[in-house]
Amino acid sequence: MLTLFRRNLLTNYILLFLLAAVLHVYYFIFPNTIEPEWYSGFLDTKIKPLISNPTLLVIISLALICIQAILVNDLVTRHKLSRALSTIPAACFVVYAAMALEPQVFSTILIANLFFILALRNLFSIYKKYLPTGTLYNSGLYLGLAMLCYNPYGIYFIVFMIGLYSLRNLSLQESLQITFGFLTPIFFFWVYQFYNTDLTTFYDTIVPSFSLPRISKGLEPTLIFKVILSIVIILVLLVLSAETRKKKKFESIKKIELCYWFLLFAIVSILFMPKPLTSHLLIISVPMTILLGIIMENNENRIVKEFLFILGLIGFILIQLGVSIG
Repeated sequence: MLTLFRRNLLTNYILLFLLAAVLHVYYFIFPNTIEPEWYSGFLDTKIKPLISNPTLLVIISLALICIQAILVNDLVTRHKLSRALSTIPAACFVVYAAMALEPQVFSTILIANLFFILALRNLFSIYKKYLPTGTLYNSGLYLGLAMLCYNPYGIYFIVFMIGLYSLRNLSLQESLQITFGFLTPIFFFWVYQFYNTDLTTFYDTIVPSFSLPRISKGLEPTLIFKVILSIVIILVLLVLSAETRKKKKFESIKKIELCYWFLLFAIVSILFMPKPLTSHLLIISVPMTILLGIIMENNENRIVKEFLFILGLIGFILIQLGVSIG
């Protein structure tokens, strides 16, 4: 199965779309079984009424997952994070994102994740770039938009500052450029809510609620499975960290290390979850699938990797069946 994505051609992207469509086919047949997830804010009040149709939500979710998978794959190839040219990172993203969003299928986090990828694309582009004022500003701007959609993404601002120092020498001017970009959408959202005398929504959107994750006896088996699987993948990525950086250029190594920083701070983001749902796992989908894709692209132990990818698909089907039967 993984062999289908070992090249970076148009046919592979068509196969990628078909993979995503197959993972969503159940909800095309039974659209009313989805449990869309909206968080308070601009999207909840203005966009939600326009796309309340379940089938339309499934289509939008499918489109967003495919677009993000392509962008993630482009990050790997454009910045030479891997020696291979394939669509395996994109395939890993499709499977993991679909699993994280089960049974919500559509969530505000999915929109926030798109803005995060756009922010990351700009951050990765600042290396050795002369006067990257616009790039830094756009990086902060997209991250600010991601935070407006789902405020735990705000924790990644610290990683972006680490990235600025890692890819360039941290300077006050460039720090302010990325900071002003980050604050711009937040400021305009405040102005909009102030004009509409609705600052409560602004504070609910921007200020994260701090709470320790609650562990109850009645946790669903699918939720436990997804969390354990994510932890196992992260541990494997940590063990194989030397493998992800082997025979890479200095620039690529720095960007790979940033992905590990994102995984680290994603653990902190658990403390700011508005609701304890596994769709929050999407916040680690980009750095995780970039690193996982780099490892899976390697030709060593191809049979084992094929088996693991198929096992991931089977795991998704079991989760979906478990949700459907339940």
